[in-house]
Amino acid sequence: MMIEVYIDGSSKGNPGPGGAGIVIKDHVSQETIGIHGVPLGVVTNNQAEFLALKHALAELKDQLLSGSPINIFTDSTLVVGIFSQNWKARANLDLVVEIKTILMEFPRVTFTHVRGHNGDPGNELADSLAQEAAESQKGIKK
Repeated sequence: MMIEVYIDGSSKGNPGPGGAGIVIKDHVSQETIGIHGVPLGVVTNNQAEFLALKHALAELKDQLLSGSPINIFTDSTLVVGIFSQNWKARANLDLVVEIKTILMEFPRVTFTHVRGHNGDPGNELADSLAQEAAESQKGIKK
């Protein structure tokens, strides 16, 4: 089973109330396996993108899918660069190391960059879930 995962992070204020959007699908049947908007508290845009990835990986592990071929789609060049092209992280190092450690349990994961707001249904859905989760915390203080 080939898995498609769309992730997106949103921060209202950078830093500000953040949200992660995650859409997990079976590539062949296009059946949705998981769909989540996760409120993240006060975060930067980059932290929101990283946390979206972290939450997606946790969900995949919960569903016992870590051994499946997984393609993660994100509009964050930073996520693609750091986790698949050996870019050096300059911030959020603890989070990056934590995610890299989790990724060791995913032998068949690839990352694909998609242009944001370009009509890709998976990306658009992840984006709206992230926005909604961020909006749901509008009252929280920095």
